[in-house]
Amino acid sequence: MKIFIGFENISSTVTDIANHFTSLGHECYTAIHVNPSQIQLNTADFVMQDEFDKMPRFKPDFIGLRIRNWWEHRVRKKFFEKCCKRFDVFIFYWSTFYYDFSDMEILRRRNKKIVFVF
Repeated sequence: MKIFIGFENISSTVTDIANHFTSLGHECYTAIHVNPSQIQLNTADFVMQDEFDKMPRFKPDFIGLRIRNWWEHRVRKKFFEKCCKRFDVFIFYWSTFYYDFSDMEILRRRNKKIVFVF
């Protein structure tokens, strides 16, 4: 079974659960939104903030903010579509791909299994 686990790695729960599912023979992929500190080891397969930072910052800020928001939306959408095609089960900690949880309805319509830990 192919399992996606994300997005908040509180006390390394995402990593721990991925390791246990992998030991049971499942394929796991982990993702987090941001790496909260330099002390914490980044063991996630995908860090969304790293993808956001690939877009340089522009001046003036009001133009740069629009471009950055467009870029972040594009990154989230592409990553979400890629994951929808690849994984059977989605385990979410605290948040999903989109902050408004609109992706939950799309996953439900595609008959994906969803576990949400809140």
